[in-house]
Amino acid sequence: MNKGILTPLLILALSAMMVVPEAPSLLVHAAGPASLAVNPAVVGADVGETFTVSVDVGNVADMVATDVVLHYSNVVLSGVSIDCDGSTAYMGTSHIIAASSLSDSAMTAECAVALLGGSTLQVGAPVSVMKVTFSVIAFGSSDLTIDSSSTIAAEVSGSTVSVPYSATNGAFTTPPTILLVAPNGGPAPGQSVVKLHKTDHVDLQGFIQLSPIAPQAAFGGVVFTIVAPDTSSTTITSDIIFLSIGATGTVTATYTLPNLTGNYHVFVTPLRCTLPDQCTLSTTTAAGLSFRVKH
Repeated sequence: MNKGILTPLLILALSAMMVVPEAPSLLVHAAGPASLAVNPAVVGADVGETFTVSVDVGNVADMVATDVVLHYSNVVLSGVSIDCDGSTAYMGTSHIIAASSLSDSAMTAECAVALLGGSTLQVGAPVSVMKVTFSVIAFGSSDLTIDSSSTIAAEVSGSTVSVPYSATNGAFTTPPTILLVAPNGGPAPGQSVVKLHKTDHVDLQGFIQLSPIAPQAAFGGVVFTIVAPDTSSTTITSDIIFLSIGATGTVTATYTLPNLTGNYHVFVTPLRCTLPDQCTLSTTTAAGLSFRVKH
């Protein structure tokens, strides 16, 4: 739990509002449990792409100001833009921005904003107080860390106090390298020839490996593309599995057969996933094993 101390920037901003209490009252803290959290907690993007994360505040009564500092690695990421009030909790309010900075050399992003005119915000569910857009400049990972000096200020019994909060940091990583393993993919054993009068589907299998030089364990899957005898195609996403560094695995999917006999060709494209629901489609597609459908 971060006890919180009003930062000099917030003290200056609150002084402009003429609501800063005498020094002793700064030792009084509003009741928690308030929170600051990077959202999403885990994010992935390829080199050359951009992504946006927010720092969200939650569960603060009568909030009057925030000063949030976020750290990142300038080896992997470069700051593109920062938004302190355009699409955050402060949008549409009367406020002053005491700090709005994004520095690759310092590896920090900061937003310090204070409400004007004695107004307050009632914060229940998390809302953003800072949004930062990054460009990915190199393969790798970066912690997205909320600095312990970050502050939430609220009005309590006529005094402006620092609110204790719990911090949840985030992490960025480029999607893993998922390799195909021969024969790449195709029908499950015993289904290279099927008959329409006996089944309405074919079970597909894909064979993948997490690169042996991957920096960490990750998730992977495939997208199957099935080309029917009439040259029409269907894409199906497999399940997503966890892979340790260098490990191989088998993923599966089910293809529902059209009422069409002949040869079906299977192509396989790896899915590179930082989380099971955060996947990037590889640019490499390979042919798998085909199957035949009879009446």
